[in-house]
Amino acid sequence: MKTPIIFLEDFGLTDLEVHWYSPVDEELTYSREVNVGYEIAGNKKDPSKLKIKLFINDQNKKEKGAVQSSVCATALGFFVISDQLDIQKDAVKLIHSCLSMLYGALRGALGTICGPFPPDFRYVLPTVDMTEVMKEVEMQRAKDKKSATLTSDSVPSQEKKAPRKQVRSAEKPPSKKVKKASKGTATQSS
Repeated sequence: MKTPIIFLEDFGLTDLEVHWYSPVDEELTYSREVNVGYEIAGNKKDPSKLKIKLFINDQNKKEKGAVQSSVCATALGFFVISDQLDIQKDAVKLIHSCLSMLYGALRGALGTICGPFPPDFRYVLPTVDMTEVMKEVEMQRAKDKKSATLTSDSVPSQEKKAPRKQVRSAEKPPSKKVKKASKGTATQSS
């Protein structure tokens, strides 16, 4: 058998939270907002391996704004890329394919987990346009990067060159500021 160009070697849920608040009422109108985000990490030792973390946050709301159901999940996928594919040249196709495979695997896992629930509580992860997700995530990352650049550029040049010494009080320990890495997310509503 021929080796696939992109192979989902392993997959797992790292986080899953499902909440149902009441049975579905057919008389009300529902809106749905699905946030999808991802992070990608390569393997320095083996460039043919790729790790993708996929985030899903699905809020199903009643017409009046009350949340009907909430599903948050994080899936981790490990991919092997064939040497037939030029990773640099075909990066967009590669990421799209990997995200689509991982989303499908997550959709099946959630369907299996929620399958035994009563009919009003069964859950199906909605279909999303992965091309749009990728565009929105990249736009958000560019915006975050630009915002970070503007913030660092707005600091006066004297403070950039020589940071001031801080005087520490014996009563109060210094605060540690941790900057969180930005996660790209895209929102699709129905």
